[in-house]
Amino acid sequence: MLGVSQATISLVLNGKPGISKPLREKLTNQIIELGYESMLAGHENTQAETEQIPAGRKNRGSIIYLSYRSKQEDWNDIYSFYAGVLEGAQQESREIGCNLVIMYRNCESDLTGAIKDTGNVIGLIVVCTAVTDEVLNELNSLKLPYVFIDTFDPTHPVNAVNVDNLQSFHMSVGYLKAKGHRRIGYVQCEAESSSGEDRRVAFRRALKEHHLADRKENYFNPGFSSSPMDTSGLEEQFRQAENLPTALLAENDQNAMRAVNALKRIGKRVPEDVSVIGFDDNPLSRICDPPLTTIRSSRHRIGRECVALIMRLKRLYRTDTTQVPMKISISTELVERESVRDLTKSSEEEE
Repeated sequence: MLGVSQATISLVLNGKPGISKPLREKLTNQIIELGYESMLAGHENTQAETEQIPAGRKNRGSIIYLSYRSKQEDWNDIYSFYAGVLEGAQQESREIGCNLVIMYRNCESDLTGAIKDTGNVIGLIVVCTAVTDEVLNELNSLKLPYVFIDTFDPTHPVNAVNVDNLQSFHMSVGYLKAKGHRRIGYVQCEAESSSGEDRRVAFRRALKEHHLADRKENYFNPGFSSSPMDTSGLEEQFRQAENLPTALLAENDQNAMRAVNALKRIGKRVPEDVSVIGFDDNPLSRICDPPLTTIRSSRHRIGRECVALIMRLKRLYRTDTTQVPMKISISTELVERESVRDLTKSSEEEE
């Protein structure tokens, strides 16, 4: 998160020599701002220590980054979507003079008390798989503005900053069609989520808008696995398919890479036999074989916009303005690499 090596962080946390004083002070302040001061060697939660914290940092407002997911879910991959969002939120918070404090709901027995102990809390950035009545009731009881990340649920209107899935899939399906692909399949995530469902809806709509067939047999589910390299589920489905699509769109890069590996294991070449497009521009997509064409979502921008929206909501709350939920959609871009075959050039060569 701080852009330095594990070794450097270890020196700071343990108070060991080996780095310059300015860098140590900078990283120490950032660690405290992130809410991890308890990891610093010699830290004790005493009044005396609290009074040593610079007044400017102690008195300024805080934004809570509240995750209803587990730490394992959020950080099982150092390149995860939420890590990028968090970094953007941290940068924006620092620039406007706020603290950003990370909390995991399953680690807090008393959420209200934990937020009260934080001090001057301005609002919350919320991460969860799906918006439920239970989550909303808890958040509303806090009497603070809150913004969800990448959440799609028409039955629960909430403030949210989202990836523009409609634009994303219209662009990627159009790109494949321009490359001569007419049979396009879809590899969905193993776990259900509101964002995953929205991407599936966006894919179906994109097929319709581009006048392409939407066939049930062209949908594939890799199944749940703790290993991102487990391709057994997809291998079986690909083998059973009577006529594989010429191109596959995946709900995220991890499943796109699983699809690439599964295709190879059943004797198919990518992109010669089947083209593949991912979603999120995970750094691993660049070293995939072949390098993966993907949709790049601006994770940092989403994090920044979450903080900006909280500040806007704070002003509205202060003036008692009627609250109408707002959704901000962040556009994406196609990153073209080597996993898509241009069928129009193949046709021209054959002619």
